[in-house]
Amino acid sequence: MSQEPTQVNRENMEHRSLQTIMFTDVVGFSKLAAVNEERTYAALNRDFSMFKRVIDEHGGQVINTMGDGMLVIFASAVGAMRASLAMQENLHRTAMLS
Repeated sequence: MSQEPTQVNRENMEHRSLQTIMFTDVVGFSKLAAVNEERTYAALNRDFSMFKRVIDEHGGQVINTMGDGMLVIFASAVGAMRASLAMQENLHRTAMLS
């Protein structure tokens, strides 16, 4: 006997979830690295460490890093936005101290 069209076969359902994706990228990274590679990579490592800390604090997960970019997911758009703002504030503070 066939199932009614309105019935759902739960064994065959895919798991779905809503997530927010964040991608970071350093503007002008190649140009900066060409001028002073050592300083540029030191700054990138410093910033990535801060990013990872902030991402963790706001419930995010780093999926992948690609050179000067980072792919991140959050279960909440609010968490992603708060992390983004915290990252920008930290970058601004670091730039002001330099």
